[in-house]
Amino acid sequence: MLFKEDNLQAVSVDEYEAAQAAAEGMDSSLADKIRCPAEHGMVVEVAAEVYECDVCEADIEVSTKLMYCERCDYAICEVCAVDMLRREALKV
Repeated sequence: MLFKEDNLQAVSVDEYEAAQAAAEGMDSSLADKIRCPAEHGMVVEVAAEVYECDVCEADIEVSTKLMYCERCDYAICEVCAVDMLRREALKV
């Protein structure tokens, strides 16, 4: 058994693996679940220039996937996006 982070409720390995698989398939349908701080929808893009992740402050290199809100100029790296999607998928 694994545990959800916030309240340490047990989840099965199957539930966790399903959530992880969904998160790793970062595409536009999953991108709808992540919002910028202003609650705008974000899109999956491939970086044409170097960005800085607004969550972890890591560099997002050229040709790397990121989630982006053009209205806010808010970028999320793939690692943070997958983590956010995983957390969203594990919510009860």
